[in-house]
Amino acid sequence: MIGFNDIEFTSMKGIELTTIGQKKYEMGALAVKTLVDRIEGGKLDFPTEIILEPELIIRKTCGFHLKGYQLESRNR
Repeated sequence: MIGFNDIEFTSMKGIELTTIGQKKYEMGALAVKTLVDRIEGGKLDFPTEIILEPELIIRKTCGFHLKGYQLESRNR
């Protein structure tokens, strides 16, 4: 089982849901920068596509522990 967005409770002991982490801070910063650039530039450009790489955060719901694998301490 895997989740999306790495919400806080998914890392709690007993849940430990494998998830895809989104770069929320970077998304917000890029959105504000884009908005400010458009306001200050006074023109509307064509829509820009910005792609941020998501992060796979492996926890117990993917079954890694059943095979004896160990995780980095940040993902426990």
